[in-house]
Amino acid sequence: MLYRKLPFDAEKDFTPITLLPVGPLLMAVPTNSPAKTMKEWVEMAKTRETTMASYNPASVPHLAAAELNARYGTKIEVVHYKGEGPMWIDVVSGVVQGGIGSYVALAPHLAKGTVRVLASVGAEKSPRLPQVTSFVSQGFDGQIFRLDGCLAMLAPAGTPPEIVRRMGDLFVEAADSAKGLALREAFAIDAKPTTTAVAQQRWRDESPIWIKLTESTGIKLD
Repeated sequence: MLYRKLPFDAEKDFTPITLLPVGPLLMAVPTNSPAKTMKEWVEMAKTRETTMASYNPASVPHLAAAELNARYGTKIEVVHYKGEGPMWIDVVSGVVQGGIGSYVALAPHLAKGTVRVLASVGAEKSPRLPQVTSFVSQGFDGQIFRLDGCLAMLAPAGTPPEIVRRMGDLFVEAADSAKGLALREAFAIDAKPTTTAVAQQRWRDESPIWIKLTESTGIKLD
């Protein structure tokens, strides 16, 4: 949706093998922010211009800001960064008033006590931050807040189904291997890769939602 021309058709040229979970994304603000809850942050953003840090155009924080502006009348301006590293530095220092990103990128700032986490995106809770509740449970029910982010592992269309399923099974098995457990622990991810059947169902059900949300931004990167 971000490019007018691509050398492939994602819907026709690939078949999902598995969806690799990335863990819940977290909404955080600097610890000196007057907002102690997500609802307070939204109320603040209604009365004055407020900035949201984004690690990429059409990313989850970008879509979340658009959703909040449309639904609640907030005045959130999105500030794009090249990745989470520089993004969180500016959140911590108060250059921007909040951001949404991964636990692993936030961890050093959490350890220093320089950020406060207000909410999580998706259905999962972060195993490292069990006290943090989701946007949805706090009453923010837009589609972007309901979606669990993931990385899709794909095979070329036409790959024999039995091979695709076997590859999917291997990803599920690998999640409980020593290396798989260590990786999930390091990134604070409780969920495991999906079976191929679940990946293909979610591909069908959730792709139209992501497409609609991305189109709503009107962004093109080429």
